[in-house]
Order: sequence, then structure tokens, then C-alpha cells
Amino acid sequence: MAERPEDRAKGASLEQVRVYARELQQLYRAERQARQELEARTRDLEQKVRELAALNQLSRDHIRQDLRAQEGLQDLLAQLKALVARAEAPTGRKNPKP
Repeated sequence: MAERPEDRAKGASLEQVRVYARELQQLYRAERQARQELEARTRDLEQKVRELAALNQLSRDHIRQDLRAQEGLQDLLAQLKALVARAEAPTGRKNPKP
């Protein structure tokens, strides 16, 4: 019995549907893998952002401490200069020079 053209067309259509199904499955797997990789990269970047923010805060704190220490040293230096100036200033008493 000879195969009818309609049967041949149905067979070809069925085979084409199978090919599409395989391709769709491959595309779905590739898309899922790409999403997983993207999520992993996003998590890595978010971690790096947190680390950089922490380092930035640490640096800012360190700079603030240095500025406070520098201000304190400037105040101390000013006080020492004032003490030296007072110590070197004439006292107003007249002492005979030998």
C-alpha cells in the first residue's frame, strides 16, 4: 500500500515538532544556565559592593581620627608656644645683672 501525501505531510510535521521541541528544550536549558550565572555574578558584585562600602567607611573613620589627632596636636603646640612665650617674657621685676 502506498503512503498517501497527507500521511507523509503529517509525518514531516511531527518530525518538525520534535525538532522544535528539542531546540526549545536546549534554549530553555541555556537560558536557565545564563540566569544562574547572572545571579551568581550579581551576588559576587553585591558582596564586593558591601566590602568596598565597609572599606570606605573604615577609611573615613581613620581620616576622622587622624584629623582629630592633628587638631589635638595643633592645640598642644599652641599651648606649648604660649608657655614658652610666658617663660621667656620679662617678669617685670628688676634684678641686678651681675
